[in-house]
Amino acid sequence: MIQELTVPIFLFLGLATRLVTLPLLGMIAVIQTFVYPNAYAEHMTWASILLFLLTRGGGPWSVDRAIGLEPADPAAR
Repeated sequence: MIQELTVPIFLFLGLATRLVTLPLLGMIAVIQTFVYPNAYAEHMTWASILLFLLTRGGGPWSVDRAIGLEPADPAAR
């Protein structure tokens, strides 16, 4: 319950974006496997959005960028 209440808030704010996508991807995998095994389209949509955030980060208006956890120039990584 704590994960479902805090992780979306972190994701919305852009705080530890790359880190908080991992529990959500795990939750999608468990739900797809055990709860709704025929809901591929919906789960793949959510997973693709989370994979995008995992690889690209929170963006220019994220808290991560504001406090310096992600560089302003993506080529600087």
